[in-house]
Amino acid sequence: MSADIQAVDLYAGAGGLSLGFERAGAKVVLAVEANAAAAATYRSNHPDTQMVERRLGPNWNLAKRMGDLFPDARCDLLIGGPPCQGWSSLGGRGSEKRRAQLNSCVEHFLAHACRLRPPAVVMENVRGLAVKDGGKHLRRVEVRLRESGYAVTTLDVRAADFGVPQLRHRIFVVATRLDLQIDYQVAPSHDESTVLTVWDAISDLPSLKAGTRSAEYLRTETEFQREMRGDVDQLTWHEAPAHSDRILEILRALPSEGASRSELTSEITLTSGFHNTYCRLWAGKPAPAVTSSAGRVSSGRNAHPYDDRALTPREAARLQSFPDSYKWKGDRWPVYQQIGNAVPPKLAEAIARPLVSRLRSALFGER
Repeated sequence: MSADIQAVDLYAGAGGLSLGFERAGAKVVLAVEANAAAAATYRSNHPDTQMVERRLGPNWNLAKRMGDLFPDARCDLLIGGPPCQGWSSLGGRGSEKRRAQLNSCVEHFLAHACRLRPPAVVMENVRGLAVKDGGKHLRRVEVRLRESGYAVTTLDVRAADFGVPQLRHRIFVVATRLDLQIDYQVAPSHDESTVLTVWDAISDLPSLKAGTRSAEYLRTETEFQREMRGDVDQLTWHEAPAHSDRILEILRALPSEGASRSELTSEITLTSGFHNTYCRLWAGKPAPAVTSSAGRVSSGRNAHPYDDRALTPREAARLQSFPDSYKWKGDRWPVYQQIGNAVPPKLAEAIARPLVSRLRSALFGER
């Protein structure tokens, strides 16, 4: 019987990172998340994990909390995705104080990692952490971990290269304690000829008009769809948001899948929005990054390839590689937020699998 690699997930959100690490063989014993709806979703899907619903700060003692909850518990692996809006390409919005508060979560995560010094640490974040201000913020993360006795590997990965039908790019900082001498490497599973597309992910979900829903699946067409469905026989969260007459007019004027706002006729005028707003997804390509605004066509390339509407929560969850059995708690818009803020589970699993295997070998002598 294999020994468990026990993990703690900080800033756990709805549980995408935890789900990936669990699939890779880790046992997540403790998760911490401040958002009530996300914490409720996490509890529903990870009943064997102790969820602590609270905001993390630099003075919260993780080791003491673990000792209080689990006298025999270990933290072999500390994982987390500190809030990243302050680093993202859209992070310039909002007050300077708010952005600083979001960015400080990375510092809090590092403080817990360096104080606890578990055998391994994995931190996920947006690419902005690596590129803003000449990359000094990422360098600070790497230096802090190295000064605490870790070998550090930084990965700039694209979700589509690991079986997720989405072009989301993310940074993973993987740190292993020097005394363990772990050689950590990860290799993509897909290339440009095998990446999964939007239609690979959602073509078994019925066509919908804006403001309608369906609980009936169509026939599966791809292995990815079969994997996402599993044993589920009733479709949930396939609920299209309602749109104003103005938005419907814009959507009807987009001529085909992949259409962009630049293709709108002169009769349709848009007074605001970024270049990728009011655009349809390409059926035959991976989606761009799925965000918490997936239900709004005015916030990104979120329009269905063919239907005159934005994505449903189920479609967004598929594009994030969440299985249909995953239970989402909250109203529709909080669920969109949870889905968009999550780490794609298949990407998390790909990052985790070689690490969990090598940790098990280093800590317990197992192959």
